Amino acid sequence: ANPQNGPEPLNPVTDFKINDLDVVDRASDKEVAAVQMQSHKCLACPKLDEHFADMKQRDDLQQRIEQTAHSLSDRNLSLIQVFDAKLELLRRLQYINDYNMLELKGHVCCTINSAYELMVTELIFEDAFNDLSPAECVALLSCLTAQDKSATEPPKLPENLGNIKEKLVQLAGWLGAIQHECGIDTNPEHYTETALKFGLMLVAYEWANGKPFHEICQMTTVLEGS
Repeated sequence: ANPQNGPEPLNPVTDFKINDLDVVDRASDKEVAAVQMQSHKCLACPKLDEHFADMKQRDDLQQRIEQTAHSLSDRNLSLIQVFDAKLELLRRLQYINDYNMLELKGHVCCTINSAYELMVTELIFEDAFNDLSPAECVALLSCLTAQDKSATEPPKLPENLGNIKEKLVQLAGWLGAIQHECGIDTNPEHYTETALKFGLMLVAYEWANGKPFHEICQMTTVLEGS
């Protein structure tokens, strides 16, 4: 070992027995570069440290220029606009305050991860579940969690489920309209179609009321477990 430069560097091929071709090539390139550096005339420059510091500063500035250019790109500007629009939506719905701190509705919304968070949160704060039976609650929630596109809407819902469906459509339309007003690229019709699926509403209702499973299977084309 050289007392000035420290111990000799270990070779990944000869010392660690690494035979990966990519590693071998990189180790060989490193050794060639090290030899070339030893004979480079810049090592004899009395201002080497000063020049090295200048180059380091130049590289740092170049990285900052590239990062700034990236942050000002059209794509990132559009993302900032979307972000600001969503913040405005959360303020309108009183999920956050003027300082972007979470309010009670925002905390509740953060705990919901299996359905459309805005829909469920608004339903909770409108006391939509208070006057419903357990089976009706199950039917309502199925509209927010059903994902299978083959779930065709039943030809006729009983009056109680029809009323629930109507309220859900009204709420989804209202949320879609507010999002559109805040600058989010959606509309009431699209949001309603995306957020609500009524194909399993009656099925879930009958299941929650204890209807036999084999009869449930005859009510829908959706596979069990979906």
